[in-house]
Amino acid sequence: MKYAAFISYSSIDRAMGERVQRALESYVVPAPLRGQDFGRGPVPKRITPIFRDRWDADASADLGATLHSALQASDALIVLCSPAAARSAWVGEEIRAFKRSGKQERIFSVLIDGVPDRFDPVHRPQGAFPPALFERLDEAGAEYLAEDHEPLAPDARPEGDGLHFTVLKLVAALTAVPLTTLTQRQAEAERRERNIARWIAGVMTVLALGVAVSAWMSWRASVVARMRLENAVEMAARRVDDAAGFQDRYGVPSKVIHELLDGAKKDFDELTQDASETPTLGLQRARLDRLLAQLYESVGDGTQHEAMATRAFDHLQVIPTERRIDVPSTWFARLPTARDVKTERALAQEALGQAKAARGDSSGARSAFQSMARGADELVTFSADANAPILAANARSHLSRLSYESADIETALRELRGAEKILSSHPSTPEIAGELAKTRSDEAEMLLELGRHTEALAQQRLAVETLEHIPHPTPGIRRLLAATLARRGDMRWAALRDLNGARTDYMKAQSLFEDLLAEDEARTDIKRDLSLARERAGDALLQAGDIAGAEKAFIACLNLRRELVAHDRSNTEWRRDLSVALERIGDVSSLQGRHEAARAAFSEALSLREAALNAAATDIVATRDLAVVWMRLGKALANAHTPLSEIDAAYAKAISLLSPLVEKASAESRWRRDLAVAYAERGEARRHAGKISGAGSDIRAALDLITGLRETEPNDAQLAQDEAWLRKQLIR
Repeated sequence: MKYAAFISYSSIDRAMGERVQRALESYVVPAPLRGQDFGRGPVPKRITPIFRDRWDADASADLGATLHSALQASDALIVLCSPAAARSAWVGEEIRAFKRSGKQERIFSVLIDGVPDRFDPVHRPQGAFPPALFERLDEAGAEYLAEDHEPLAPDARPEGDGLHFTVLKLVAALTAVPLTTLTQRQAEAERRERNIARWIAGVMTVLALGVAVSAWMSWRASVVARMRLENAVEMAARRVDDAAGFQDRYGVPSKVIHELLDGAKKDFDELTQDASETPTLGLQRARLDRLLAQLYESVGDGTQHEAMATRAFDHLQVIPTERRIDVPSTWFARLPTARDVKTERALAQEALGQAKAARGDSSGARSAFQSMARGADELVTFSADANAPILAANARSHLSRLSYESADIETALRELRGAEKILSSHPSTPEIAGELAKTRSDEAEMLLELGRHTEALAQQRLAVETLEHIPHPTPGIRRLLAATLARRGDMRWAALRDLNGARTDYMKAQSLFEDLLAEDEARTDIKRDLSLARERAGDALLQAGDIAGAEKAFIACLNLRRELVAHDRSNTEWRRDLSVALERIGDVSSLQGRHEAARAAFSEALSLREAALNAAATDIVATRDLAVVWMRLGKALANAHTPLSEIDAAYAKAISLLSPLVEKASAESRWRRDLAVAYAERGEARRHAGKISGAGSDIRAALDLITGLRETEPNDAQLAQDEAWLRKQLIR
């Protein structure tokens, strides 16, 4: 199985490791940004799966087959830096193992405790960065050639960047999504977005007008008016539920959805606050609040997500379902059924639990999901509602997720099996079958993580068969089947190295996505799914050594992402996706010895990064990232035996970007190290070209930077190794 990232941390920092994994996997990439390639392949809807070591393995001297396979299958390594992590031999070995895999540039650090400095047990015991981060290995992974750059680590603590902004930085790093862009969207994309936004705004306006008219009539104390008000709010709830699909399906920006939600919430609150409250109106308003909570979750507003879910739950606590002599509002009003109130209460508890889990309140989330489970179990026992088993199963799935995140995988597996038992014991409907398939697929993922590969594959195969046997599947079921097939392909490749089986599943998934896209060509979410399936197929082929097959898959992925960028040229994340696809093409071209094609792909990817920097000229991170890309291009040119003048020009660009950073009074040591590396690499290229004088000048410039750093950090062993290596180059 291929992982988006591997999180390495000390067992002491397990709680933070769980929070980072949960935050990364729950972060939803805005739909307009999915499917583009800015250098690291298609940006997915979610950064998943994330591998997090849940074993207290510090006592072991060997990574073990499972962890080693996970490291090899991970696209990136995220190191949670703290003094405890820096002391951990296990964390250090994971870093070295990842570097030996040739993905040194895909190591990202996050500061969670201590100070942003290299750990030294005597002189810097509070240093958070493990020494292994600074070790540069040769191609054989054995000899230390030079010191690597000091990591550029966001601070996840509240007094630093905070977890939310840290996750944004990690998502940007993992997906290569740029921060800004100067380009304007083309006319067709603008018209489409405006039309969709106007449609939603029009619906909201009509609903608000309907509520206003009904509210005005309710002031006349008319029973008919109150009924109309209830019906208007019920209609509003249905329309809000429908509007939720527009963001994911057609790429309506989160900002637009958020503004419409805020406006609709304000209108409904104002127009119904003085209305005569009836039990039915109370139930409808609670449902509307719960739906708004879910929409706020989709646009990343955690505060409103929890506030609206709490308000919905509080409303539902006081809604009567029987006529009471002491409650005049129940004497003549329409009363909701007990089943309807219990169902809505379970859904509100689900929304509240999700909100609490999103902000790290595991205890509060567990309490909400347990209450949801009890209420749903009552519905299953005393109601014929077909949705009751799904609610009861979903409650177990949420509890399973919490146990999984607390490293109790066996309990998590038992909860999922409880959900499977509930769903399996009821008559199968397309909805129940879909939930059953998702539950079985989640079980398969956990079994795979426990190393029980045979059971995992059997369970995933059963999930696929469950969906394949649904008669007349809806588009939603077909999309779920495609995703489940792709996941089975991942398992076949990761567990059995079964390329043919994995490729068959990927091809079936692609075919389903292509059919869905043909039915609605404006669906940007389906385009993202399709591009992801193509990327998966390309990755599997590349790992199996089928370079030609991988190239074909990546080209198809690239073409799809070019379409998405044409759909919205102002979409910075789609442009970043395009850059990632170009890098994949460049990698394949390099493996084929087609250096000119590789150079063209890397150059186009570079232009996208330059545009991002032009849009944020003062962005230090973007400046440094662009400099590193120029350095990579310089290496590619050197490998292609390009004339030295072009190699020099690439490194000159990198040096010109890094030098102003180093000249700042607040310059950080990692900027000086980056600049030293640029000089050293250019010096090596010049030496190979026979330009000994120029090579010596570059090596001396690098040496001056390193010796300057050693004056402020005289006990840094890695700096000492760097200095020794550079002096050796001068002698050569």
